[in-house]
Amino acid sequence: MDGSATLIAGGTAVEPKATRPGQMTAKDIMNGQTYNLKKGDIVVIPAGQPHWFKQVNGFINYLTVKSVQP
Repeated sequence: MDGSATLIAGGTAVEPKATRPGQMTAKDIMNGQTYNLKKGDIVVIPAGQPHWFKQVNGFINYLTVKSVQP
């Protein structure tokens, strides 16, 4: 990761809607954990866990890796 941002992860998705198989969007996340991320941080988010960047400070660059069960 490069840049800095505030990530909310976990908790409960508010009014979730499926966008495609295995993906969803929601209005908000209730009772999630707040993480202040900065350059060099690594985050592992378990499958199915709600998450979003609440605030991006200028910019962020990040790599996403998703594994699919056979």
